[in-house]
Amino acid sequence: MPHKSQKIAHGSEKEINVESMRNLFSNGGGKRSRPKNSENDAPSEMDSSAFNSSLVSETSDFDQEEIADEEMEEVVRKDLGEFMKFKIISKDKALIILNDDSGFYFKGKLQIKVLRGKLEILGHTLVPSNKFVSVYSPRGYSLLDAHGYKGDAEELIADKLLAEGVGFDESKLVTGDCVLVVKKLSETWTSFLQKNLNVKTKLNLLHRDQNIPEEWQNDEEIVDVEKVLDVNLLHPANSNSRLFRVGDNWDLALTSVEIAHKNSVTPRLLVAGGKGVGKSTFSRWLTNKLLVKSPVVFLDLDPGQAELSVPGYLSVGIITQPFLGPNFCNVDRPLEMSLYLGDINVANCPGRFSKLTKTLIDFVKEDARFQNLPVVVNTMGWCRGVGLMLVIDTIRYLQPTTLVQLHSRFHRKNYPYSLDHNTVSTSKDCWDSSPGTSHRLSYSLLEFLAVPESVSAKDMRSKDYWGLPDPRITREAVLLSYLGKAGWPSPVYRIPLASLTLGVLHTKVDCTALLAVMNLALVDLCRVEEKYVRKPDNSSMYSVLGRNVPVMPSLGMGLVRNIDMSAGVLYLATSIPTSVLDTVNCLLTGSTRLPDSVLLSHKQKGAPYLASSSANPLDSAWQRHHKPRM
Repeated sequence: MPHKSQKIAHGSEKEINVESMRNLFSNGGGKRSRPKNSENDAPSEMDSSAFNSSLVSETSDFDQEEIADEEMEEVVRKDLGEFMKFKIISKDKALIILNDDSGFYFKGKLQIKVLRGKLEILGHTLVPSNKFVSVYSPRGYSLLDAHGYKGDAEELIADKLLAEGVGFDESKLVTGDCVLVVKKLSETWTSFLQKNLNVKTKLNLLHRDQNIPEEWQNDEEIVDVEKVLDVNLLHPANSNSRLFRVGDNWDLALTSVEIAHKNSVTPRLLVAGGKGVGKSTFSRWLTNKLLVKSPVVFLDLDPGQAELSVPGYLSVGIITQPFLGPNFCNVDRPLEMSLYLGDINVANCPGRFSKLTKTLIDFVKEDARFQNLPVVVNTMGWCRGVGLMLVIDTIRYLQPTTLVQLHSRFHRKNYPYSLDHNTVSTSKDCWDSSPGTSHRLSYSLLEFLAVPESVSAKDMRSKDYWGLPDPRITREAVLLSYLGKAGWPSPVYRIPLASLTLGVLHTKVDCTALLAVMNLALVDLCRVEEKYVRKPDNSSMYSVLGRNVPVMPSLGMGLVRNIDMSAGVLYLATSIPTSVLDTVNCLLTGSTRLPDSVLLSHKQKGAPYLASSSANPLDSAWQRHHKPRM
């Protein structure tokens, strides 16, 4: 049942139709036992201002009685040793034994290898294997749980334990339903990310936190294991942090895919909802579940918090490996098509967003590689005004078989109405499409409560101890991860200006000022046809894009390191292969910028593009909501 604020938002006579969908679908899949509480978060009783940027709060939409009930609860320390056993094998490796249907949460990053039983993480099941799997559970996102189950048959693992460094006698004594080896995960790109992220923002993203609330602290034996693995281990009954939990009735989405397959229809599932309601988390879980039977086509239409690419891009990819971490862990996955929007704020370019969305949807529908593969569509969280218009257009273009609408207890996070097929077909809230019979929609609407949300959060921006950081920080984390995975610094190439066409997508710039805008800018590398290009009078100069910017698939991303006007060349740093670079004839720049930390982390004297700071407040960068303090 929805919270009363949802009834206000959607009308007092309307209820979320989970029960009707339960009756419609026959759900035969097994479901793990979970706490009945559908909310993932709970409040922190300590001041988290040192860890999170302060944001303006919005009006509370729920009963204050719920807060009082939470505040009266007694804090009790939980013991992981009740259902887990630990043994340190070496300076960076440990053995963990779980009872059947039990698990733990962790903050940090780990390599995990299952020796006996099964281990479920974010909907993906790990089975006994010879390979370690990397899992990322960073601060600022819902912490992941590793949930163990007993295997179908009792396996002899003494030899496997010996190979991992366990003593001969001890290896014969190891018993348990789920046995796994966990190893400290050290990677170059995560070190690059942490180093540069901490230049301006002190945020311990992927390492163990030492000073945590007393009720979260473990026994000395478990603390020793935490130090070895560089993680924090949490009891599943913990209620003061963002913990991933499977939402009620999520299995209905899997049932809808099975029904589509039985009817010889390609399943297309679109996930919609406001900001912070868990669209990305649900999409990852759903994708991991679908990977059991086939690869999944993932269509990413959220340029602000993109799942498969850096901010400012829309993309589509065929997913063959599970999502075992948030978006910044997935930026190196191969893509079938990527299009540069040029802005993270769709309000600045709704027409171009609509054009790129149609291009990607047509590509998914027509390309033979995608036939019969389930399609999961992740959308942006702008659910009012133009954002509502664009999602209505997207639904009409896509013609999904299932639409999953996530609802928040806070009405400002929700769409003004349920996105059922009759409402979407006739709605006048559209940007490019038009209501009428031309869009014959027939899909199942599944409406779920948002997971996670703090049970006693006073407003939609309340945070807990390991709560979500500023969206700008998460976008910067994605960019830094991309640079770290690509290998920063990238090789630099010398390209004649006369061979290039330049364009700026997020604002209007005079042709004579293009080089100033391009210098030290992140640019999209693409190829443009001659008919869209305006040639210069001087043949040694660059060309510019015409007024109508075409849709051009991205070939990669680069950084303009320098421009030498006297020699007529541009220096481009990029990690794409030279065979692909040879086909590039156009550079596009937008609002996606190189993180300042990449330059500020270089301490040498005379570093380029850096100047000493001024004490004059009028020299500070302009900010929309702040005036300089005199």
